[in-house]
Amino acid sequence: MPRAKKKSPREVLGIRYGEGYVQPRGKRWQARWTETRPDGTVRSPAKSFATQDEAVDFLREIAQKKRDRAYVARDGLTVTAMTIEYMARGALRWSTNTTATYTNTARTHIDPTLGTMNVHDLTGGDVQRWVDQLTRSGLSASVIENALHIVSGAYREGMRFGTVSRNPAVGVKPPPRPRVQMNTWTAEEARTVLADPQETIQLRALYRLALTTGMRPGELRGLQWRDVDLDRGIVHVHRSMTRDAQFRAILGNGTKTTGSRRSIAIPAGVVDVLHLHRSEQAARSITARHWDNQGMVFDNGEGRFLSQQTWKRQHDRMCARLGITQIRLHDIRHSFATLMLERNVHPKVISEIMGHSSIRMTLDRYSHVSESLQRSATDALEHHLSDTTTRRKHPRKRTNPRSNPRTRSRMPVKSRKVSK
Repeated sequence: MPRAKKKSPREVLGIRYGEGYVQPRGKRWQARWTETRPDGTVRSPAKSFATQDEAVDFLREIAQKKRDRAYVARDGLTVTAMTIEYMARGALRWSTNTTATYTNTARTHIDPTLGTMNVHDLTGGDVQRWVDQLTRSGLSASVIENALHIVSGAYREGMRFGTVSRNPAVGVKPPPRPRVQMNTWTAEEARTVLADPQETIQLRALYRLALTTGMRPGELRGLQWRDVDLDRGIVHVHRSMTRDAQFRAILGNGTKTTGSRRSIAIPAGVVDVLHLHRSEQAARSITARHWDNQGMVFDNGEGRFLSQQTWKRQHDRMCARLGITQIRLHDIRHSFATLMLERNVHPKVISEIMGHSSIRMTLDRYSHVSESLQRSATDALEHHLSDTTTRRKHPRKRTNPRSNPRTRSRMPVKSRKVSK
């Protein structure tokens, strides 16, 4: 009887020929396999594990990926290198402000931590622990979301190009974003601002336009006279302020979104104030020592656009002087939406004026329910309940059908017994 062929150690472990091998390295076990890089070169990478079973399972997983044509060679690409390539391609379609924000976020929060790791070694647990660490450090939820979006976007693009086979950022939970308390002006406070006698003509025109159109602060600062048709009473929103790669404020070439490009009809009172402001601005341009004529509606005193810092300082001083609610510049837009709803303006009209893509965005983000709206709703419900209660307390009287002349003629006549 022929003797059975002795199996090799590789076959005993269930590893096929060509799938690699496992060998001890001190107190750990090393798995080694072969792969072909995209340039055609062949290399034998290795990875160590705590137990022999883990190393064998790893080799089997790689072998299965090769059979499924889903294996990607470990070419030494780091997370930083992949995110840099992703953002360089994204800069072709992103705004300069978005590109600058993503670049700064990646340089500060991705490169020193996940950036040094190989793109194939990064796991979902690594990404979740990284997000948790950023949260514990006190970083804002919006910045963490941006960082996670960069990592996830780079891996999605890598999967599309065949660089990686999976996205470890899928399923990672970012920290909850706290709901920001947004304050708004009441109708009385808005009237106080518009009637302020100490404000300059420019600020008077700026606040009147902001409170009657709901334009974003960047859209107001980027407004040019060529966008304003005073004869027809229409403002065309074509651009907004943005930032360049160095985070410097610049005049953008477009609006925040495509749907933000819109035309807004302005009231006659706003037209009159803008006429007055334009005449006053022309007089200042003649007497100014230096005037850089950029055609801005709201200027910084030298013809260039009004900076956000300057407007904010003036805004804070005005709120303190008038004794009204201290709100942000962007909250003027929230005030516009709330005041319009108080006047029972249809949300669709408000959405179109504000440049939103849907009514839902208008209601969810910008229609903060004021006290008057709540009181109107509760009063209407109380009135409805009172009417219902009254109807139940005083039910309708039931009349005898024989007493009604309309029904009496149709009632059968009962025969009357005649006594003998």
